[in-house]
Amino acid sequence: MTEEETKAHDAPMLLLRCERELFALRAKHQQVVSWLRVTQSVPELIDPKVPFDQIYKRLWRALVIGLKLQKVAFFESTADGLRTVGTTGPGRTLSPEAVAAMEGKRSGLCNSPEEGPLHSLAELTGMDRFVWGWIITLDLAPVLLVGGFDREKAAFRQPFLAEDAEYFGHLTQHLETMLGNALLVNQLEREKANLQHLNETLERKVEERTQELVQSNKGLADEMAVRAKVEIELRQAQKLEAVGRLASGVAHEINTPVQFVNDSIQFVSDSQAELAPLLDKYRAVGAAVLAGADAAGLAQEAKDAEEAMDLDYLLTNVPEALERSLQGLERISTIVRSMKEFAHPDQTDKAATDLNHALVTTLTMARSEYKYIAEVETELAQLPPIVCYASEVNQVFLNLIVNSAHAIADVVAGTDQKGLIKIRTSAERGFVVVAISDTGKGIPSAIRDRVFDPFFTTKEVGKGTGQGLAIARSVVVDKHGGTLTFESELGKGTTFYVRLPIEGQSTDKQATA
Repeated sequence: MTEEETKAHDAPMLLLRCERELFALRAKHQQVVSWLRVTQSVPELIDPKVPFDQIYKRLWRALVIGLKLQKVAFFESTADGLRTVGTTGPGRTLSPEAVAAMEGKRSGLCNSPEEGPLHSLAELTGMDRFVWGWIITLDLAPVLLVGGFDREKAAFRQPFLAEDAEYFGHLTQHLETMLGNALLVNQLEREKANLQHLNETLERKVEERTQELVQSNKGLADEMAVRAKVEIELRQAQKLEAVGRLASGVAHEINTPVQFVNDSIQFVSDSQAELAPLLDKYRAVGAAVLAGADAAGLAQEAKDAEEAMDLDYLLTNVPEALERSLQGLERISTIVRSMKEFAHPDQTDKAATDLNHALVTTLTMARSEYKYIAEVETELAQLPPIVCYASEVNQVFLNLIVNSAHAIADVVAGTDQKGLIKIRTSAERGFVVVAISDTGKGIPSAIRDRVFDPFFTTKEVGKGTGQGLAIARSVVVDKHGGTLTFESELGKGTTFYVRLPIEGQSTDKQATA
């Protein structure tokens, strides 16, 4: 057989193999598009005002229709283990062996559950092939999401691949981010309402106490006790006020990565719309060759279409767009984690705390206060954990950083310049020292003795209550036995020094001086 005859004999098999590869590529591409479309629809499915059983139904519908899954199941963590919820039907508990097989993993797949630890999961859901992933959100029990094919029909379906489990993991991470955001929005709204109510209550109490003092000074001892109580309420009010003030900034910080995630996903969607016609042309070439027709014209059309659409550009930039999406979601997760740590309820007992981590968390929360007016430099030394009330120390750092931002804003207002906030930490003789410096205009010597007085402020009406430094000094000195001091130079700026004992309340005379 001549070389030409050999080529002619092998050509149909070669074309058939090419067609199969193109078909597999197209199927894989369509599956990726389905995953992306379902991921894009998550914000529309999750509404903070909708009960969670309705959210389960929405997710069930989106996964069944969008991913062409035959079954979807939800399991919620309870004291008795993982129990079915939502559209799966309540009351059935997953075996401990199945739970143990999935712990420590974000997602996974199973194509043959007849033997193995996931057998009970297949029995409960009626699935023969499935993928699974965890949804872990703030203030909610972890939820296991499972999707797959019915036992009687699974044989007609292709097995799940590793990338299917990976996509399912990304989807559940996206779901937990959206659920966490919804819960955070609800929490911020509640905090805002509580702050308004507390402010009204405090104003009423202050007015009542003022009238009593005007009428008589006989109850001075009792009034001192009331003042201590009001001071605690003011401290809580100041914390709530700070959270409320930062709420819009946090929302903006979350919106920015959400926007470029949306843009990246839109680019991927547009790219797949361009790829589909090209795949059709290549299939036409294959069909013409198999039919024995002249395929040269069709091949030229496919080549021209490939050159016109710049396929290399798409192959380079689609993965980059997906990577940007993942980075944006990671940024949102960081902001949500910082908000959770900052808004943690006040502790009744002191606990070992990483002050460097507390400072980084506070900077994340306060970023909207300084990002347009100041750069931030940190010199964080290696520190031992200190015993303190972490929530209240975070509030001290927030007050000082916000004050630094306001001081710089007064200097750079009306210009395109930025100031500098510098934060340094160090350890010395049983204490940890945190220095927070700014390049503001400094504190005039005439008022330096009054900066820690309650209700004293140099800020305009509506911008400050005069409680920030007073509460900060009370937390550092009275509750932790430390010191809060400052150095200031007019025209150059101010540095505040927070000095806290490593082992909790200090008996060092220097700390109480």
